[in-house]
Amino acid sequence: MSGPERREACVPDAGDGVRAGITRRPGTGADAADAGGGTDVGPGTGIDRGAGVGATGAAPHRRWLDAALALDAWMRGRDYAGYDPHDLLSSPLVRRLCLGSRWLGVAWTQFGKRSPLQVRPLLGVRPVRNAKGVGLVLGAHLRLARVTGEAGFYESARGLMAWLGANGATVAGGIGWGYPFPWANRDAYVPAGTPSAVATAFVGHALLDASAALGSAEAAALAARAGTFLRRGLNRIPGGDGTFCFSYTPVDRRAVHNASLLAASLLARLAAAGGAAAGELADDAMRAARFTVRAQRPDGAWPYGVGARNGWVDSFHTGYILVALRDIADALETTEFDDALERGIAYWRRAFFDGPAVGFHPGRPYPVDVHAVAHAILALLALRDRVPDGERAAGRLADWCIDEMRDAAGFFYHLRTRRRVNRLPYMRWVQAWMLRALSELAATGVPVASGGGVPARTTGPAGDPARPARPA
Repeated sequence: MSGPERREACVPDAGDGVRAGITRRPGTGADAADAGGGTDVGPGTGIDRGAGVGATGAAPHRRWLDAALALDAWMRGRDYAGYDPHDLLSSPLVRRLCLGSRWLGVAWTQFGKRSPLQVRPLLGVRPVRNAKGVGLVLGAHLRLARVTGEAGFYESARGLMAWLGANGATVAGGIGWGYPFPWANRDAYVPAGTPSAVATAFVGHALLDASAALGSAEAAALAARAGTFLRRGLNRIPGGDGTFCFSYTPVDRRAVHNASLLAASLLARLAAAGGAAAGELADDAMRAARFTVRAQRPDGAWPYGVGARNGWVDSFHTGYILVALRDIADALETTEFDDALERGIAYWRRAFFDGPAVGFHPGRPYPVDVHAVAHAILALLALRDRVPDGERAAGRLADWCIDEMRDAAGFFYHLRTRRRVNRLPYMRWVQAWMLRALSELAATGVPVASGGGVPARTTGPAGDPARPARPA
């Protein structure tokens, strides 16, 4: 599928609905008025996800837009297909060498993730599209369409939506998306194409954005089917007082906080859009959110999951949790999670922002994974109502990536340590996330114009013009 030669998004306003057990945010709802090698280094709902106040308070930053357009051109030239840090088990040779052992599969996956050498062509791994990456590109194109005024981005978005519709997995009466390669971790071997909470949530958010920006009933229906998969196709790990954690995939019972909250965040947006199942969607989202909020540590951190071997913490999974929790709170108009958000944001800023960009591990400035930096840009923009310097911090991170981690061809490198750079250009892990982050920065401060399939919108939820946008 071809894209534009060069190169919005909001969701339906929340209806009042039934939100049993939800502590509402004051001044919202019906009672309110108008209511994402190795070379030496020498000496950077009602939720309107597109509009907002610019980092510089004015027009989009041309540097970010130019970087986004160059990156999109590089990606489009490869049909948005590429390699992934976790794709080595798609090699027939590697699968044979695993001898049926999941632990050997874990070892090979870790080797593929950490190696600065591009061994994939030698092992028979082919570059392919990844549904999660396609969802991120879809969200980016909706924003670039608004910034540039080029209709080709909307046409590209429609093509990406059609691809997603044709490449999902039908499970439990719904649809979900996974990775186009098998992968293994400590708990399970997951076959290629198995839908996951994480991939499905990111795709679903992009589809809701597309439904609003393009007036697409098909996108809305596809997002609703994604919600059905999350509710009926995933396992539920029970907690206390009726809370639960969604499993990562249908084939495991691992309680992973960021995956469960991402699923809940999509359910919350679907609930805010109204409909007969809105109350059930909201209830599931709140129960899953409460499970994870109760797991927050005294210092504000969240472990990756439940159990001693899942007790580690990293930057971008922490960011996933914060943004998803903020999505749920905004979509369902609740203040219940405000304290958890404040403590989580304080920990996130304290633990990971003590270096040139965003560290991967708490208290350690290196390594810097561009995947984590890109999501931090989006998270800072999403949380800027709670992070006073969020917009400027996001802009500084983007500038660091452009200055330090961008190739002359337009793509971005994977990872930087104190002395070396891994220059492998992973498509989903790095490029799609950077495109999504740069497009959000470029679109920040650009008003939503009427015409061209984009609905005119000048206010946030409940008629609040000051509420900032929420990136996907």
